[in-house]
Amino acid sequence: ATGLPGVKADPKKATTLCKRAANAGFVPAQATLGALFARAKKHDRALHWWSMAAAQGDLEALFNAGQSYRLGLGVQKNETKAFTLLLKAAQGGLAVAQSRIGLAYATGDGVALDVIEAAKWFELAALGGDAAASANWERARKTLSPAQQTEADRRAQEWLLAHGQK
Repeated sequence: ATGLPGVKADPKKATTLCKRAANAGFVPAQATLGALFARAKKHDRALHWWSMAAAQGDLEALFNAGQSYRLGLGVQKNETKAFTLLLKAAQGGLAVAQSRIGLAYATGDGVALDVIEAAKWFELAALGGDAAASANWERARKTLSPAQQTEADRRAQEWLLAHGQK
């Protein structure tokens, strides 16, 4: 859409080509169309494309679809559906989704309040490089009892081992 040296930028043509690729099943194009429609405030169309990409395993599209349900963008707000989609993205290893799941457990947003599970997800997201999760993990560690901290760490290590990480 921005053009390359010797190629004139043509956003309309770029969008047409992106739609063609998305309709052919190209997952990155589907996710990109979702982002383009969200930017244009056409949230129902964004959710359509993110759902297609998510169904084919795109974790960021899964996260974006979950956020759509969480915030009621393009669809009726549904915290339970949002949590389910966000949890899939978190289980896939997407740090921003892990951070969001930590917040859900910390606040009871779409799921029962569970401070140990919140700390586990904050720890995983922090290890994945999410800065907000790092701050939330530190806050959580200050409020948990030593036994709760140990359990949160055990759960995080169990998850890491189950997913081939240390």
